Amino acid sequence: MLSVSEAGAQLLHNALGLVEAWSYSYTPTGASRPASVAVRLGLVNPGGEPWTLAGAVLVDSAGEQVELAAWQEAPTPPNGAGDVVVGAQGGPAQLGCPCTLKLWEVGGPRTVTLGNVTFPAVDKARRDDGAATP
Repeated sequence: MLSVSEAGAQLLHNALGLVEAWSYSYTPTGASRPASVAVRLGLVNPGGEPWTLAGAVLVDSAGEQVELAAWQEAPTPPNGAGDVVVGAQGGPAQLGCPCTLKLWEVGGPRTVTLGNVTFPAVDKARRDDGAATP
C-alpha cells in the first residue's frame, strides 16, 4: 500500500477535492510486474449536486490507457465526503507509471484528475500472502 499523496500525486482540474489517496498492487510470486492495481480516493464534493462515479481510466506518460473497474458505495453528497475505489487486473501492469488517473461522473461534466500516480514496487522478499520469505 502506498499513500498516493506521499508519493507526490497532484490533483489537477477537479470538480471534487481530495482528502486522501492510496494505491495498491498485487504481484504474484516470481512475477516482476503487478498483476492488478487499485486506487482508493477519499473525495469531498463542494458542489450543490451529488457526484456519482461513472468511470475511470489510468493513462501513462506515453498516452497508453487502461479502463478501470469503478466502485462507489453511494453518491458523494453535496458539501459532503465519500470514497471511490478503482482498479484493474492485467493491463495496468504494462503501463509505465507515474500515471494520470481520470474519473468522471454519471450524466455530467464534473471530473477528477489525479496526476503522478504510482504503485508500490514489487517486494521480492515477500510471498503472495504477505509473509516475509525465509
